[in-house]
Amino acid sequence: MEDRRRVAARRLRKARSGSYTPPESQPPQETPPHDGRPFVGRQELIGRLLRELTTARVLELHGPAGIGKSEIARRLTLLVGDSGATGGSGDAGGSSGSSGSSGTSSSGDMGIPDRPDRPEDSDRPEHSDRPDDPERPAHPAHTDTPVHWLPVSESAHRPEVPLLKLLGRLGVPPSELRASLPDFPDATPGELVEVIRRELRRRPAVVVADGVPAGRPGAGLLTSLTDAVRGTAGLIVATSGESHADSVRSLPSHAVPPLTEEQGAEFLGLPTTERHPLVRASHGFPLFLRLAESLLREVRAGVADSAVAQALDVALYGAGGGRPVPRTPDDLFALSRRALTPRADALLTLLAQLEMEDLPDAMTDVLGGTGPFRELSYRGLLQRPRPGHWRLPLALRELVTPRRTPGERLRSRELVEGAIAGALARTRTPAWSDIESLVLLAARTLHSADPLARDCAPRLARDLGRRNDLSTLLMLRSSTLRHPSFDLPLAAVARQTGDITLATRLLRSHGDHEDARLELVENLRHSGLLDQATARLDGAPKDVAPGWQLHLRAALDCDRGAPAGAAALLRRAVETHQVAGSEHGEAWAAYHYGRLRLLIGDADGAAERLRFARGLFHRLDERRGVAWADTALARVLLLRGDRSRTVPALRRAVDGHRATDDPRGRAWTGYYLALALADEGSPDLASAELDRTVTLFRTVRDDLGLAWALHHRALLRPVAGGTLREALEVFWRNGSLNGLAWTLLELGAREADEGRLRSARGFFDLAGDEAGTYWTDLVAATLAGDGPGRARALKELCRFHPPGLLEGIGHPPPPGDGGQLPPLFGYMARGLPDAGLAPDLSADSGRRPARHRVALPPRAARYTVPEPLPEPPAPTPPAPPRPDVESHVRLTLLDDDVFCDVTARIALRVEPGPGHPWAGTGDLPLLRVHAVPLTNADVEPAHSVPVRPASDGCEFRLTPHRTGPMRVRFTIEHRDSGSVLQQVETELDVRPAALLPPAPREA
Repeated sequence: MEDRRRVAARRLRKARSGSYTPPESQPPQETPPHDGRPFVGRQELIGRLLRELTTARVLELHGPAGIGKSEIARRLTLLVGDSGATGGSGDAGGSSGSSGSSGTSSSGDMGIPDRPDRPEDSDRPEHSDRPDDPERPAHPAHTDTPVHWLPVSESAHRPEVPLLKLLGRLGVPPSELRASLPDFPDATPGELVEVIRRELRRRPAVVVADGVPAGRPGAGLLTSLTDAVRGTAGLIVATSGESHADSVRSLPSHAVPPLTEEQGAEFLGLPTTERHPLVRASHGFPLFLRLAESLLREVRAGVADSAVAQALDVALYGAGGGRPVPRTPDDLFALSRRALTPRADALLTLLAQLEMEDLPDAMTDVLGGTGPFRELSYRGLLQRPRPGHWRLPLALRELVTPRRTPGERLRSRELVEGAIAGALARTRTPAWSDIESLVLLAARTLHSADPLARDCAPRLARDLGRRNDLSTLLMLRSSTLRHPSFDLPLAAVARQTGDITLATRLLRSHGDHEDARLELVENLRHSGLLDQATARLDGAPKDVAPGWQLHLRAALDCDRGAPAGAAALLRRAVETHQVAGSEHGEAWAAYHYGRLRLLIGDADGAAERLRFARGLFHRLDERRGVAWADTALARVLLLRGDRSRTVPALRRAVDGHRATDDPRGRAWTGYYLALALADEGSPDLASAELDRTVTLFRTVRDDLGLAWALHHRALLRPVAGGTLREALEVFWRNGSLNGLAWTLLELGAREADEGRLRSARGFFDLAGDEAGTYWTDLVAATLAGDGPGRARALKELCRFHPPGLLEGIGHPPPPGDGGQLPPLFGYMARGLPDAGLAPDLSADSGRRPARHRVALPPRAARYTVPEPLPEPPAPTPPAPPRPDVESHVRLTLLDDDVFCDVTARIALRVEPGPGHPWAGTGDLPLLRVHAVPLTNADVEPAHSVPVRPASDGCEFRLTPHRTGPMRVRFTIEHRDSGSVLQQVETELDVRPAALLPPAPREA
């Protein structure tokens, strides 16, 4: 055990760096507001509980379902915590309390704020374990103390599930949670309690454990929560059906009594002296008083033909007919149900069979739309426990199907669950507003007979893994009794949070599983072991995830610095993902396409594809992808030489990776930040940033990033030959062709070693980097004093680089004159002696002295594999236009005008002239049309659209998000060859939405 703790402590020290923002999948942290009516009959109990909280860390409210325990807990948290930071409220028994609120408010009325960023670890105070510590607050009765609502009744059979749910509420970073579990992914309640206690010491909070079950499961959970708040300033308020005071030591437990008849009359807004039959029938339970309130509302509205109104005439007004008077809560429920439409009654039965605590809004369409839900809410049968959720109270659930055996209930529930899970599996993306209910549903349907329903849990696990939502993923795994299929997403989280070794161990337990092979390829790529990753990818079956294989292979080619053929692979990958309906795969393929354009020096093409990828990541709510796209977009600014914007953009990207707990993303972004700082003229800052980056690359075991960081750190320190040799050794290990070539070129120039220069040229040839071979020729000619050879190399380099990049290289200073080249060249070190000139290392290297001081290639040449620049066209007189043999693109706006945030339609048609080969009626080629907004707007469809010449064309939907001119670019390609035939740009004037004419009113 001691060894396991030591391992966990070591992992935790590595994980505790940076700031983490929890994913938006956690429930909105807000309590639904009440309607302002007085809190009836509970003031004395609230006062007694507040006095109790001055000395106790945990207290319990117990009573039957529907008695109002959760509303009391909610009112209590409003007094001791921050109501704007709570995770919603609700009663395990279904009551929203005794405040008299109608329980029909919608999530649109809540004004849910954005979840605040998690503060830096160094800014969080640590509280002592000693109870007499003067810095330890007596209780968290402060307005900024967060309140976390924790429904637990459905997950109590696995004690770690509610604890993991609480960890998700608290926002513990996945790397910290992973490092705290010695036997990850297995987690014991004791280990989770330690993590919760540590977090509550940093950020005290109030936790409401709502619906704690009776007996041993509830006692175990309360014991764990009591241990979690010991020595902290946190509070636990628990609600349960029975008291646990006998089984949990020193637990203050308070019974919640029913309301008196006078209080019930006040609740309904009736005279307190009136002994109303509906008040007596409720037995003082706020839940059933709400049903009575709904019935009274209908009677007061004068709905004479209503069956409910006629049934209540006898009880309320003495009308004839001899109908029975409601005397019990069951009678009130029966009257309320009698008033339901058939659709609402069917939904009520279905919800009772489903036996779920909370139902997210995402399931309303699957279950028949919002209409029946609103009707049940109007009748008081369905409640809004927190924004975005519906709840059928437990007390009412038992009344819907009172005489069914456990076996019948299980069979009915499985049928309903299978239908819902199957419908959800057909949707492209899950609802991320709160997935806890989806986790429960997915766990229940893992062994369903319906294959679509059975795929719900693995699909949800994959999405959770991509989002680094470790606490919810572990909760899903625990709910399914540690099903082994979740090891692959857990390995993805381990990799994305910086533990490649753990990720590999989890994947190897699956042997030659097809999906595990691709994950292992990704592991090897993240480790920078490019040759091993390629070899393993070559052995994968071609029919398994073909889109992912294609863009993984292209990504490996880009990492290796050999981009020839990567463009064709990525085009096929995008189309394969589109055909498969994988927007997630399409987003990553588009991102790698942007990386490819960066590698070949095409800043404009890279920016276009990266903006598309970022928009898709944002729509899928994948923040890790957004952060990587932001890093690449900042690299576009670096490539363009926009120094004033590059450094701030990269710092923002670093914050994005820190918020998603992605240390590898932080390392690569820090590496590019160092390059930008050096370009900006801050060598000391750049050197310090590279030192941090080298340490981070070693921590995450990324050999490729480590080698490049060492390479550029040596450029900042011209005498650091040992660092260059270390970089060369790492490049040999990972198989990066352009890394080997540039490092050998650097060492060859510094040491005047012709053998290294020949090796560098060979690696440039292998990578297909023609410009790199000419840089080698330039250095070799300079060392040999070969003036004509220098001239030939410079002439060839002019075909690949813009003139500004080569300025000054054609006129090197004569040997020994002490001159310097402009600081654009060489070692990223402005102000250092001989910056940009190769130093003489012959004294310690044993090499012969260089005959000439050599101007080394600029930085921009080192991280690109440029294609030849287009040759300027020869001036020729313009040809006369011949409309008869030309093919034109006709754009037609199908709406009268274009308004901000309103979708407009535009049609595109290819019209060949009479003399054009496409003008005939033969077999016309199939073209592809892409539409890309050049201003702030959305275009649908986002993918290419097939079209044939002289046909009806195609239609795009444009949604501008700002007024003024909107520009859109349309690209027409030949589908089979991929050749771009024509690009057309159009500009539309976007008017304010306030000028949109009103819709015509019906007569």
